[in-house]
Amino acid sequence: MKSKLSTLFAVVVLSYGLTSPVVMGEKKSGDKSTAKSHVTTESCVLKISWDASASRLNMNVVEALLRSSGVWGKALNETFGEDTAQIRDSISVRLTLLSGWSKGTFKTSSTIVTRLLIKFEGDPLGKSGRLLARVCDNLNKALTAFGESTVVSTHEKRQRYEGELQRARVEVHKILAERQAFLEATQTSELSRKRLLSEFRDLQETKLHLEMTRSVSRARRDAMQEQIARILAESRANPLSQKTIEHFEKVVALRQAALSEAKKLYEANRIRSSDFSELAVSLSEAELELARVRDESIRNSSNSIGGDLVVDMNRQLTEMAIDDADQEAKHTATLERLERVKASLKVAEEYEQLGGNRLNFARDRLKKIEGDLATIERRISTLIRPTMTVIGAN
Repeated sequence: MKSKLSTLFAVVVLSYGLTSPVVMGEKKSGDKSTAKSHVTTESCVLKISWDASASRLNMNVVEALLRSSGVWGKALNETFGEDTAQIRDSISVRLTLLSGWSKGTFKTSSTIVTRLLIKFEGDPLGKSGRLLARVCDNLNKALTAFGESTVVSTHEKRQRYEGELQRARVEVHKILAERQAFLEATQTSELSRKRLLSEFRDLQETKLHLEMTRSVSRARRDAMQEQIARILAESRANPLSQKTIEHFEKVVALRQAALSEAKKLYEANRIRSSDFSELAVSLSEAELELARVRDESIRNSSNSIGGDLVVDMNRQLTEMAIDDADQEAKHTATLERLERVKASLKVAEEYEQLGGNRLNFARDRLKKIEGDLATIERRISTLIRPTMTVIGAN
């Protein structure tokens, strides 16, 4: 029987709420107070849920909202009106966390269960239940407004990212257009600085080899020409042949001087390579003609000393003249290619400065903004506004 009465009493308490007047101590001897102090409490359990990935809401914010003038202050004014100032100090409100969020914990979604307790010291004028209801209603509205501000902030952030995305795309296209215009203006097909440097080194080696070969050939040719001159001086060539030889020797000397001067002008970019090549061919032709005249003079000489040797050396000189002309043409072509590679290297450096790191930075920034915007889009599509449910209110 006692067990049934206890159960019935518990059901009644839960059904009609937790409102309970409490006697705060008895009057003692010498106590100046003439009345007993009464404490009345009103409470309920609140379940609050929100999107932790998009909202800055947490237990501390909930408590701040509860104690704000828009929630607690407004509820007091709505409940007690003109009497608010008189009883404000005798009423207190408190939240006690029962489960859920803890400081430093961040999840995609969060839910807390907390107990809202209002304590009245003295007579609540029969309005304790109304005050609790007004506090819950105002807190729910405050949470909704806080959630809407989060939604607005998220949409504003999306708009900002969309603007940044557009500017980033424009920047990338602008750099690409500048690079394309630069290529068309310079008419340069190869802009790999690494490959150009490799070709430049190869051309430098080829140029050095050709110059060494040419120097050896010239030294050999000069020695043979001196030997031929000595032999001819000792021979009794007829005067007519000697005059012819001297004529072609002067022609060769003049063309050598002209070629030497033309080389300086070519290196200074004052004449075309074709003009320089024509002078080199002209010199080779004069040397061939001189060799032919000398050969005929020796063959026609009635008393030639070492005539067969001179004929053989003249043949070698003829072959060397042909080789020299070939080497000279190769040397000229190598120099021209070197100049073009130098110019291309300069263009490649300007091209890298125009694009290069600047383009990579712009592309990286574009990729980052696209990722940030995608994150915001997903957040908007799954955004959960704060909700509050009152459980077990009086």
